[in-house]
Amino acid sequence: MVSALSIARQLVAQAVPVLRCHPGLKRPWANDEGAWDTCDDPDLVASWLKPGDNLGMVLGGAKGSPVVGLGLDCYKNQDVMGFAKQLGVTFKGNTWSQRTGRGGYTIFYYYNGPTLKRDTSGCDGAFDLLVSGYSLIAPSDTSKEPQGGGPYQWLPRH
Repeated sequence: MVSALSIARQLVAQAVPVLRCHPGLKRPWANDEGAWDTCDDPDLVASWLKPGDNLGMVLGGAKGSPVVGLGLDCYKNQDVMGFAKQLGVTFKGNTWSQRTGRGGYTIFYYYNGPTLKRDTSGCDGAFDLLVSGYSLIAPSDTSKEPQGGGPYQWLPRH
């Protein structure tokens, strides 16, 4: 299993800011100023990330990240995978792709284009274009979330 520290180092080295979240939860830690506790400096990652923390990927140019994501929440609607395939979405190629703690999928892409707007209109909200904020990433575990969850896992070769 790949450690949260290893993942954080890899992402920050690729100019993708990361976010500390409470163990077992999706909720971010706050820094001394009350903002999200993020890191974008490869030299600080090891001292910044605490044992047991969940890890998030910061999304969207407005947040200083070159990454957007696509959430496919199969637990909300089983048809979302077919819907995504019809749109040309694939797990093939150069993406970060993971299985979420509730059994869905998230695919992350580098994006350098016009500003996008979040869209959850497909498949009764199970298709979620993630363009700002953050998304929890593997190897996080959301087993303490009130609505349930579990471990996040990177898909093989992603």
